[in-house]
This record gives sequence, structure tokens and C-alpha cells, in this order.
Amino acid sequence: MGIFNKQLKNNITFNDVAQEWLLYKQPRIKQSSSSYYQYIIDTRLNELADVKILKLKDYNFNNITANIQEKLGKKSTKDTLLVLRSILKYADLRYDLELNLDFITIPKIQAKGIEYFTKEETKRLEEYLKKSKKDIELGIWLGLYAGLKRGEVCALKWENINLKNRTIEIKNTVQNVRKKKKDGNYTTIDVLVENENKRIVPINNELYEKLINTKNRNKTDNFILTNSNTRMMFATSYRKVFNRVLKKCNIEQKKFQALRHTFAINCIDNGMDIKTLKEILGHIQLITTLSTYIQPSQITKQNYLNKLYK
Repeated sequence: MGIFNKQLKNNITFNDVAQEWLLYKQPRIKQSSSSYYQYIIDTRLNELADVKILKLKDYNFNNITANIQEKLGKKSTKDTLLVLRSILKYADLRYDLELNLDFITIPKIQAKGIEYFTKEETKRLEEYLKKSKKDIELGIWLGLYAGLKRGEVCALKWENINLKNRTIEIKNTVQNVRKKKKDGNYTTIDVLVENENKRIVPINNELYEKLINTKNRNKTDNFILTNSNTRMMFATSYRKVFNRVLKKCNIEQKKFQALRHTFAINCIDNGMDIKTLKEILGHIQLITTLSTYIQPSQITKQNYLNKLYK
């Protein structure tokens, strides 16, 4: 990738390359991801900031890897080392450094099964929601009956809901973004951004009845959770709303994403084909839907094998 002035290359630091790399990545990643990567560079890889890139070839990455693993949890360690390796790979290709990246080993994290609500838990949640008169709890309906994400629910306005056609247009989402303060520390803010995967989600009968009884008392340009056209619900705040509802229903705390997983599992159990589910959930690739929700049990595998040659 390139022939560069040697003197120019001598003066380039790791931080210079890291910022180049981030600019290169930005068109293809979410704003929240971009801010997270910047946070990693500033706070977890800061000891490399002033290191000249020509010295990276002889740098002891075993030490920095060990330090990161000692300070951080498994997921944070994995995220940090992935960013580090990606930056170094970019530097290697752009500045012909011939780095040996084999020393940076990414720890494997054992995959956990998806979190969802059991039929009994779903029943309790439904019974509570049917009695609820709080507009702010509509977001839970939308997660359970339409598979919406928490950020999508917080960004949703009544103008995005077409009760005549029984559809919801997913246009925007609320993202948690890390922002650097004047003192160098970071804070988390919520920002409204255009959804990467705009889509139309159908409204089922249960959700339709709830929405039609609520929309009559709200303006079309209002956010559905706050009943305001200027004040949206923050994603971090809505987590607390959701947790309170679970507590009232005597259900163990779960992430809001569990509603979306429960919705998807119920769709499959009721015979929905995987391509239709992919479009409703807004997955870009079919493999994402397949790998997340199509996981046959050992009994299912055995039953298929028992049918062979009969």
C-alpha cells in the first residue's frame, strides 16, 4: 500500500495510525461503535499512544496483552485486543511495517444460549401488560409482539405506526454513545440516529388492540413512550422501566433483548419461515437468523437419523 517518505514515517505514532484507522472504519460502523473504539484507544491502549510505528516491529505485545487481560473482564479484553490487532493490521498494510501479529491472541469466550421468556413467564408478562394503562410500558408490548429492539422502541413515534395497514415503520433508533469530557473522562449519552436497516413490521391482533386504544389520545408527532414531540426516552432509562415491570411480575431480571428473542422463537414455533423472520427482525444476512434461532436439540437430531433408510 505504499511508498512513503521515510522521514514522515519516522514521525508517525500509534495514536496517529489509530485515528486514521478509525476514520477508515467510520463509514461502515454505527456511531455507538465508533465512540466505543475511540474509548478503547484513549483509555485501554493509551500506553501505546506515543510509540513510533517503526518501533512497533520490536514491541513486546505479549506484555500489553497480559496487562489488558489482568485489568479487564473477558469481553472487554476480547474487544480491546480485536481493536488493537485491527489497528496494527491497518498500520502494517499502509506503512509496510511487516509486523508479526501472531503474538496477539484473542481469547475465546464460550457462547451462551440466547435469553428468552418461558411460556409461564410470558403469560405473567402478558397479564400484567393487558391491565397496564401506562403509555411508557407500550415499549414492552412492542418488544414482545413485534420483536423491536430497545433503541428502536425509544425512537418510535406515532407517525411511524400505520393502524390502517397494521404496520410499523422502523426508521430511527436510540444509541448509547461514549463522549469525551473536557477533563478527559468519558460519559455515556443517548443519541437519535437513522436506523441502518429500515424495515416494515406487521402488527398482530394483540398489539393492534393495545395501540388503537392508546393512539387516540396522542399526537402523531409524539414519541410513543413519552407522549412528547421533543423529549424521547433514553435507552438506559428504559432498562430501569423494564426491570421494574419484571419485578412486579415476579420474573427474574433479563435484558430487553430477551423480548425480541421470545418473539422470534414464538414465530418459528408457529411455523414462520426463516426468510420472513429475517426481514421482520431486520437482519442483514440470513445466517444471523439461522445461527441465532435454529438450534436443533439432540433429540431432534436423533429423530432425523432414526428415519434414515426406512
